[in-house]
Amino acid sequence: LYNFLRLPAGSLNTALGGENISVISHDITSSYQNPGLLRQEEDGQLGLSYAPLPGGVKQFHLTAGAYSKKTSTMFATSVQYLNYGSITQTDNAGNIGGDFNPRDYTVQVTASRRYANRWHYGAAIKYIGSEYGIYRSGALAADIGVSYYDSSRGMQLGLVMKNMGW
Repeated sequence: LYNFLRLPAGSLNTALGGENISVISHDITSSYQNPGLLRQEEDGQLGLSYAPLPGGVKQFHLTAGAYSKKTSTMFATSVQYLNYGSITQTDNAGNIGGDFNPRDYTVQVTASRRYANRWHYGAAIKYIGSEYGIYRSGALAADIGVSYYDSSRGMQLGLVMKNMGW
């Protein structure tokens, strides 16, 4: 269910195979894959991507970030939207009942903090929605992520638990 959540949010994640949870790049769209990758250096960034996919499917992703000095926390919000175009609706006998426009979307809020020199941890909460003709569904989910970066050893590690929810 909700397989569209596995699609990458930006070009870097796409180039890395679609699911990056450890590469630290200061690209704000990486926080969609692991909230622990959200960094203070991404304050004020805006990430926007558009991907035309096979079959006329269009994917849009928008992410924006802001740092709060008061709480020493980096925040980001993002929206992902997939439009599958116009599809002819038929019944079991093949009778045409019109067209419908299926779509999937998420709205996500992420927060991340630094711990010591090399650790970052974060959490995200998201609303997930799908609309397929008369069928609609929604869910709330959360991601929890941690990242470790040691520049002297060239080591980057990530751990994430994704899409936990109901």
